[in-house]
Amino acid sequence: MSLDDVTPSLVAHSYRWGPVKRQAAFFIMAEVHAGAAAAELALRFSHYAPFTSADPLARLGAMLDALRAKDLMRAMLGEVPNGLLGAMERLGYEPMSDPAWYQTLIRLYRPQMPADRVCTRVLGQITGKLVGGQIEAVSLLDPVLLHPHVLSKVTNGTEARKLNLAVAYVRSRCSTATDIALGQSIERIPADLSMKKWLGRWAARFDRLPDSAPDLSGDPTLKLICTGAALVDAGRRYKNCLASKIGEVITGRYAFVEYRPSDSGVPGVLAELRYTSRGYVLDGLYAHSNGMVRKDVATVLRIKLARCGVAIRAHAPGQVDKLAAAASYLGVWGWRHPDIETWDEIEEEVEP
Repeated sequence: MSLDDVTPSLVAHSYRWGPVKRQAAFFIMAEVHAGAAAAELALRFSHYAPFTSADPLARLGAMLDALRAKDLMRAMLGEVPNGLLGAMERLGYEPMSDPAWYQTLIRLYRPQMPADRVCTRVLGQITGKLVGGQIEAVSLLDPVLLHPHVLSKVTNGTEARKLNLAVAYVRSRCSTATDIALGQSIERIPADLSMKKWLGRWAARFDRLPDSAPDLSGDPTLKLICTGAALVDAGRRYKNCLASKIGEVITGRYAFVEYRPSDSGVPGVLAELRYTSRGYVLDGLYAHSNGMVRKDVATVLRIKLARCGVAIRAHAPGQVDKLAAAASYLGVWGWRHPDIETWDEIEEEVEP
């Protein structure tokens, strides 16, 4: 609007410009917005046409109105990089929402690093229109994620940063998530597969538990389920939904333990441990098909887990029947006896 004040009808004329010229104008305006002096910018156009005004903004506005997009960009950059005008055309008629993204775009097409060339190649491989957020996203993505399949699904810098962090974490927990393996996997991403599901498939291959995992090495009857494949296997053997807990295990929110009694006549049990600020706490015990755990087995397992440093919830001392009756009448929600058989109903210590 400041340019239109000193260059009559500039805004009206701009509606007749093509997308490349509009983007070139937005780039120049972004430079002014970033603090570039209008007089200095106007001097760059001096050899294209004589000045007719002493006002730098008026000179700049006149050049914007009169010159072609390629001349505008040549005056600004000295040489127009290959592919830049094509990318600007694909951005369409509207300005990018962040003026700083224009400098990012220019930097990518005037590469200083090999990664910049990869970014421009990926931008060129995306079909259809570009959005400004993709310019930011492609400049931030981890090199292994620089692929059209990824950029078509990650359309802003916030998503790019979040995906980088998530991939870095899963890589730290999965020894097979090498650059080569991840790259080959990305090549095969179906068009309808989200990055969330793609990363979930890699998480299912985890073979390194979080550093907070409990140490149960002192008891041979307790086996920590420590890989994605083992979770799936245990879920299949016990006929439950353990395979769906991969995300919670790999991030350390839960840990699962299989109790294998030395007495072959006693069935196995799964223990669910919830992580808290003071370590793990027993959250539930599950028999086959989520059935009830025998009371004597539950008592033994609770003692074993407690010896390994797992916290076990209990109630204040007192006569069980009297406590249960009083709790019921006094509205104490979720009161449970510590030797309860239906462990899957134990309330959580903390909110999710």
